[in-house]
Parts: sequence; C-alpha cells; structure tokens
Amino acid sequence: MLISEDIYNNKSSMMYCMASFNSSYLVLFADDYFYNYAGKLINIIITEMIHPDYVGEFKNVCESLKESGQSQRIITYIKGGDGQYFLVHMCLANNGNIINEEPVIDMNVVNIFMMEKKYTRLHNDANALCMGERVIGAGLAIELVDVFLNTEFEGGRHQNRVDQIMAIEKGEKLY
Repeated sequence: MLISEDIYNNKSSMMYCMASFNSSYLVLFADDYFYNYAGKLINIIITEMIHPDYVGEFKNVCESLKESGQSQRIITYIKGGDGQYFLVHMCLANNGNIINEEPVIDMNVVNIFMMEKKYTRLHNDANALCMGERVIGAGLAIELVDVFLNTEFEGGRHQNRVDQIMAIEKGEKLY
C-alpha cells in the first residue's frame, strides 16, 4: 500500500496504521504511522481517539472478541493529534496474544477518504465525485473536492481500463 511521502509532516495524511491495545484500551505498541497520527508516543487510550458517538459501539465490538481467532470490522471516526476526526475502516482481532495476563486486541486502521479521494482521479480518471451530506462535514468535503480537482490522471497501466469503459459507453463490444 502506498503511504504518503510526507506522512511525518502531515498527521491527517495517515492512510494505514496498526496498533495493539489491552482491555483498558491502552495502546501497548503500534507502528510509526499510528504514533504520528495520534500525535504522541505514550499514554494513548484508544477510546479517547474514537468519536464520542461511536465509543459504545467500539467497546461492544472489542468485548465480543473473547476467543482467540475472532475478528470484527467496523467503520468509525477516529481523532488524530491535530484534533480532526476521520472516517476509518478498522479491523479488530483477538490473535491470542497475552501481555500481563490480559488479552491484546490488534487493530488495523485504513483512512477511507484519504485513499478514495486521491485514487479515484489518479487511477480511474473519474469526472464525478459524490459525497453524502450526513456522512461528510463541510471541512472534509472541501478537502475532498480540492484533492479531486487537483489530482491529475496517472494514465499508464490505468489507461487501458479507461479506454475499455469508454468503448462500452459507445456501444462497442470488447470481445
């Protein structure tokens, strides 16, 4: 997965990160991208990063991971060190790890909009951007439009797919 080259200079550019936490939701260890996104290295309580409206759901999912080998996926908002919330896809898993006689939950996080807004234009030469009013706030909507409008189509290996779509739109048969 492509990680932004300026990840260490821009906390909100986190696209993917990993962390593990205990039953008190204290982050025990994580990758550099998570620590950078959180804006600190110690005393990170994951439930303090989750948007208050979604903490209950997050805790319920974590509580459901009682047996080793179980995993759950959720969509939620997580706050970075800069105070902004971003919509993320989380995969939470109990992989059987135990530290200090407590089970450890492993978490993989993907920032949904940071991935989509860039690659929609870069790889697909999209000419439309759709956003849901109830899902996206005004600030994030402006950021999405800005990146969408200022990202050039990459072409190259992606041009073949775009050409096929355009041929289908013209009524041509591909095979």
